[in-house]
Amino acid sequence: MLEGIFGFFEWLSTLFQIVIDFIVNLIENLIAFFQLIPSVLVFVGSAISYLPSSIMIFATVGITVSVMYLILGRDDGQ
Repeated sequence: MLEGIFGFFEWLSTLFQIVIDFIVNLIENLIAFFQLIPSVLVFVGSAISYLPSSIMIFATVGITVSVMYLILGRDDGQ
């Protein structure tokens, strides 16, 4: 009977450890994500600047529309 109780407490401590590890990894990855945003913007800006001017307009508009769809959502609130 005591083995079952000790097993439960081991399971409970493992559960808490998993939850804490998940939260720590989530925070670390969010920090890394926000640190990468400026370098991604610089990369996209430099990639677009190498395009010919006639194609640059369409690339800029396409990226802007794509970002707006992602921000506003395309599923009409469903």
